Amino acid sequence: SASRDGRFLAVHAHETNTPDGEVWIVDVRRGGKSRAGIESAHFDFPVWSPDSTQIVVSSGRRGLFRATVGARTAPESIYSAHLDGQPSDWSRDGEWVIFQAVSRPNGDQDIWALPMKGPREPQPLVRSQFDERDGVVSPDGRWLAFTSNESGRREVYLQPFPGDGRKQAVSVEGGAGPRWDDKGRLYYWSAARQIVRVSLRSTAQSLELSEPEPIVPQLEMIDQNFVFESGSAPYVVLPNSEGFVRVNNTSDVDDPMHVVINWLSLITWRD
Repeated sequence: SASRDGRFLAVHAHETNTPDGEVWIVDVRRGGKSRAGIESAHFDFPVWSPDSTQIVVSSGRRGLFRATVGARTAPESIYSAHLDGQPSDWSRDGEWVIFQAVSRPNGDQDIWALPMKGPREPQPLVRSQFDERDGVVSPDGRWLAFTSNESGRREVYLQPFPGDGRKQAVSVEGGAGPRWDDKGRLYYWSAARQIVRVSLRSTAQSLELSEPEPIVPQLEMIDQNFVFESGSAPYVVLPNSEGFVRVNNTSDVDDPMHVVINWLSLITWRD
């Protein structure tokens, strides 16, 4: 997740070889990194506050927590009614944290908006028998983009925010991981392993979408753990049109192991 000022990334990683992993803060310009100060739990899915000073994270099975970046204080629990909640966005006016959670036993995920002021009573945004996730609010606060599998495969949709149930398909032949840029253009990760961009033109009566435009071609270097059907999107859009950050698998952990037999016969003995 990229901070609104474009300076930092919040990254979930397993650099200390712990089963749960950690949240790290990466300085995009200088290249340094540091622990986010969130310890002793499986914190994941970080999203930044509009002023780039705080992050909201999922705790695995304890709900949503808020932490001040660089502070020594423990993260604050802000919502625990959905213990499996996973944040996906923090609206730019600071009013709402968007998260996904399972609403019914043995059900799929739905999308909710948690108010950050006043009583913490979440509002359902997209709730159905299908799996919905990755809700992100447009910079002007008018639109919610999200992923749903209601068509039988993952596609990206748009609906008004906070939403009245009317939605419009955005992606063509598969899409996941919607992201907005500062100009209000919408990106998504296509089933063809491309980053695709769509421009919006809205009036009081209608919403027009441009043809999907591939921006970044085949991403063959993306970690193969990011399977399209999983709904994960291994990239973020940086603010101020500075570019993209995507995930590469550069770890040596997945390198093949070579076993050499009869290795003594390969040694040339010398006196």
